[in-house]
Amino acid sequence: IGITTALFHDAGYIREASDTAKNGAAYTKTHVSRSADFIIKHTSSIVGSEVAEIASRIVHFTGYEIPYNKIAVKDIQEKLIGTMVASSDILAQMADRCYIEKCRDRLYPEFVLGGMTVDTSKQQDFVIYHTAKDMLYKTPEFYHVTTKEKLDKTFNKVYKYLDAFFEDRNLYLESADSNIKYLEEAIKNNDLQSLRRRPPKNIALKSFPFEEVYKQEKLLSIQTITIPNKQASNGSKSYFNFT
Repeated sequence: IGITTALFHDAGYIREASDTAKNGAAYTKTHVSRSADFIIKHTSSIVGSEVAEIASRIVHFTGYEIPYNKIAVKDIQEKLIGTMVASSDILAQMADRCYIEKCRDRLYPEFVLGGMTVDTSKQQDFVIYHTAKDMLYKTPEFYHVTTKEKLDKTFNKVYKYLDAFFEDRNLYLESADSNIKYLEEAIKNNDLQSLRRRPPKNIALKSFPFEEVYKQEKLLSIQTITIPNKQASNGSKSYFNFT
């Protein structure tokens, strides 16, 4: 169940013949639900319908489409497997020695295509990430607050099982911490040019519509101006939006 979930947790990015999007990144917001459908449709005959059914439910631990406390689990074992796969998903990405450069050069363009740079859940849209550089500036807070809270509280520190494998060290967590510390130093010194690691190239880069991303980003910067206001009276950030 764990292996099936891990192998296909991002399968929702794969386009089917009936899909209209030019790139799988367009399905970022719904890719986990699509992954669940993919698991049921394509793995049942290989791993069995029961395994596929469980995997299609707990794969939602890796995403945000279903709130954590509403993900359907039948017992503690299913919950444990789900949180282990989700924790591995997070740490494997953030421990990558090229993680910061990938955020800037690959993740941000994917977010633009997937509509993840603008929050449309409110009455008025507001920009979450203005540019790839803006994403880098906000990554440390995302790691220290959102990610750490999810790993430590929501997923109950299941990453500590790695300590046994690495003989009382967690090399993935250490590497993720190191990446963020390096980024924080670069931001502090106003030296984002120091982020020069080159991730391995892959065939997807040849067909990714970077020009389309540039046009969308440019259009967004013209149409939407987001001004962070001083701390609101209720302690939360407020925004003035002009569209």
